[in-house]
Amino acid sequence: MDPITFAQTLLRRWWIVLLCAAGGLAVSYWLAIGTPPRYQSTVSLQLNPAGRSPFLPYSSTGLDPSISPVMATAASYREVLRSRAFGELLVQQLQLPTSPEAVAGSIDTQLVPNTNILHLNVTWDNPSDAQQLAQRIAETFIVENQRRQQSQPVTQAQLADMEQSASNIEDRITPLQQQRQKLNQDVANGDLSHLADLSSLEDRLGALESSHANLLVEISRIRSSFDTAVIVDPATAAYPVSATPLSQALIFGLIGGLGVALGLILLLDYLEDAVRTRRDIIEATGVPPLGRVRHAGHRLWRRSPRHPGLVMLGSDSHAAEAFRSLRASLSLATSAHSIKSLAVTSAGAREGKTFVACNLAIALAQSGKRVLLVDADLRRPTVHHWLRVASQPGLVDALQMANSGADLSSAETPGVIATEVHNLWVLPAGTPPSNAGELLGSEALPGVLNHLSRLWDTVVLDSAPVGPVADTLLMARYASGSVMVARSGRTRRSALRGALDALSSSGRPIFGVVLNDERPSPLARFSRVDYFHHGYWSDPALVQTASDPQALPNGVNR
Repeated sequence: MDPITFAQTLLRRWWIVLLCAAGGLAVSYWLAIGTPPRYQSTVSLQLNPAGRSPFLPYSSTGLDPSISPVMATAASYREVLRSRAFGELLVQQLQLPTSPEAVAGSIDTQLVPNTNILHLNVTWDNPSDAQQLAQRIAETFIVENQRRQQSQPVTQAQLADMEQSASNIEDRITPLQQQRQKLNQDVANGDLSHLADLSSLEDRLGALESSHANLLVEISRIRSSFDTAVIVDPATAAYPVSATPLSQALIFGLIGGLGVALGLILLLDYLEDAVRTRRDIIEATGVPPLGRVRHAGHRLWRRSPRHPGLVMLGSDSHAAEAFRSLRASLSLATSAHSIKSLAVTSAGAREGKTFVACNLAIALAQSGKRVLLVDADLRRPTVHHWLRVASQPGLVDALQMANSGADLSSAETPGVIATEVHNLWVLPAGTPPSNAGELLGSEALPGVLNHLSRLWDTVVLDSAPVGPVADTLLMARYASGSVMVARSGRTRRSALRGALDALSSSGRPIFGVVLNDERPSPLARFSRVDYFHHGYWSDPALVQTASDPQALPNGVNR
């Protein structure tokens, strides 16, 4: 499907696009407004990448050099906080009446760029619960981190030994400090004999104090490593948040509605078996249509006041030109055949066969041929309505006369009426028969048609549809050929193919298919293969004044 055809398909069902788009907007609006609000609270944590968290037992060596330790720690903590194991720990310790997955799903983190500050966000249904839960989650994470670190055997034993050593040193330093104080007093009183003892004591005391200070530093370092994160700012007051903003929800709804409309239109176009364009005729029959005409009532028609729906004699309207093109196409298609009688039919009712038959007969008569238009649809005759003539007598009466043994060659055919169109006569259907099928299947039909063919150059037969009844199949055997009429948007491809197959069983040629009532879309003028929609008579000013050369605008030549 080329872009122009695709766009025409969408425009043909614009109401589906409109309804689905409106439906998508309505659903998205209802979901955005009807969804209960949720509330978010934030706790700010300061990370300590140097501290080894028991939640992260593995070393960060071997990571991408572009990823800083802070970024790696923040990303790892995010996964830990959102893990099911941590969710189970929170549910157990905080005694939450919800599932671990719900708690884990409510947690999110965000690292402030170029800092070691991590924002821990908690989203919950109630604002007070969101604030309390955010604070408790942060505290639980830090406390659990420290508890697990301190519970490790190696760390705990090492810390205990260092604290015991520091305590022992303190016990040794205290008496030495007392002894030093006494020696200082003796030396101050002039007893210089203790000066050497005081110097030795100072050295021993300085060594012990230095060792004690080193132990305290190491103990402080080990204890600080427990603080992998600390709370900088407590949980903020919860504020309402939406999973999807209203504007974004409406955009998503509109896109979704248009997507549904597109799928529905393509599905309907696939399921709908109706022919609409020249391309559909080619796909259904394998050959281009013999002609393409507009149905009666279109704004470009110039109709006869006395015979609405018929091409005005000598008209230069678009409709008249379409039937002249059909006449030319028929002449080219039948150049190898001698057309004395032509059956015009369709696959089903209300597809425009009578409309095409009447106007084609007028176009043939305008070319100089003596044409007889016969209403051969004995079940639903309408030609007399189009031409506004009497419906009786007609073809039925001629067939009954032939069946009774009358010699039509020596008598005037009953019901033949001369029309206002030069070289055009019409034979109505005649008295409604009770047995149309038997009458058309009688031996009188070929004799009547042969008689009419001798009197007129061309006999155009407006026959019954092929699908509902077998009348046309009985008549087509005695015609020079037939033309099938397919109405755009009404005739189904399967019915058209079935009618053509049935008609071909008559053994007479099928000259082609006439596409009736093809209605151009707004994009038809951009189609490269469609002269019909943007052709010679597309200018309303020219259509209106084409029959009067004096009325043409200055500078315009025909």
